[in-house]
Amino acid sequence: MSDLSTVAGLLENAATGSGLVSVLAGGCEEVRVAELWRRSERAAAWFLETVGRDGAVGLLMETSLDCLVSLLGAWRAGVTTASCTGEASWLSRPSCGSEGGRDA
Repeated sequence: MSDLSTVAGLLENAATGSGLVSVLAGGCEEVRVAELWRRSERAAAWFLETVGRDGAVGLLMETSLDCLVSLLGAWRAGVTTASCTGEASWLSRPSCGSEGGRDA
């Protein structure tokens, strides 16, 4: 069992369940915590190979699931990130499960 006294342990534990994360970027995209954790693990490995632990990267990405995966992967790898995103137009979009569903 994971160390539930750390954020990493809590996330690893959550990844064993069937919980969903809703990404509100350009609509609503849902991903299982386990899939998010697996993808961020691959991103962490890439960051470690590319810049190494304690390295630094700048990310210029649109707000998206890939952006979340990259940020989480960098955090897991111990890499410092500077993240710049585009316009925050998603703030006015309805949330997942709200009346009207996904944006058309």
